[in-house]
Order: sequence, then C-alpha cells, then structure tokens
Amino acid sequence: AGGPSVSSPWSGPTARTYVTRHPALTLTEIHFHPDDADSGQSYDPNDFEFLELKNTSGGILDLAGYRLSGEVAYNFRSNPSLKLAPHARIVLAANTNAFAARYGKSVAVAGEFAGHLSDTAGRLRIPFTTGILVEKLGFAPLRRRVYRNRGLVVA
Repeated sequence: AGGPSVSSPWSGPTARTYVTRHPALTLTEIHFHPDDADSGQSYDPNDFEFLELKNTSGGILDLAGYRLSGEVAYNFRSNPSLKLAPHARIVLAANTNAFAARYGKSVAVAGEFAGHLSDTAGRLRIPFTTGILVEKLGFAPLRRRVYRNRGLVVA
C-alpha cells in the first residue's frame, strides 16, 4: 500500500537520519594496556589508562550534553561548566593522580572514568543526550608484539 509494485526495482519509502558533517567531539587517543608503574610508585598499570578527546570545531564546545559508555563510562554532566576551546584537547583518566605522576600536570584532565579498558580489545561510544551517536568505535592492538605495552593511537 503506497509503495511500488512487487515487480518494480525500486523500494518503498524509508526514513533515515544522515549526518552531513563531522562531529565536533572526536576521540583522538585510546591508551590501553599501559606500561607498569615506575619503581617507587604504587600504581596498578590500569591506573595509567586514558582517553584523549578533541574539539574539532572552530567554536567553543559545551561538553555538558556528552557522555562516554562502553568499556568505561563518564558523564560530562558531572562537570557542567566544562567547555572546550576550538581545536583543544582534554583527557579522561583512569586515575588522575597516576596520570599526573607519569605525564605531568600540563595536560588538561576533565576527570576520572569508571571501569577500565580491556588489554586486548573493546568498544567505546560517545552519545549526545539527544540520543544521536557522535562516535562509536572498537579498539585492539595493531600488532601484539610491537604494541603490547603501548596502547593504540587512533588519530
């Protein structure tokens, strides 16, 4: 009813949503399966896991509507004043103290995510509060021997 005949090569009408521009918030680095803590540090290797996100737009990005789910979880609503400058990057860490001990305090850290990243493979999603999926991806080591303790750089 309302569609083309059965013998027609054309399908009936369908509704789809298409994204015509790149999302403003992009996951740029997934650091999983990190090296062990330096001697004298009491951190678990998983404490050094982190994710880096980037505002790829030319405007200020209000992160209050975003969240992260999958292997780890973080809701940016927990930090409602967080805004990301154009082309700026921000980190979500497994443990902010461990991150600062290894990488210093010059990197902007939004907070700590819940859970931990698998050492072999996993999935992450960044949905917006409206239900639109901003980014969905899987991750795995490129070559186990070479990247075993280095994680994976996505972009």
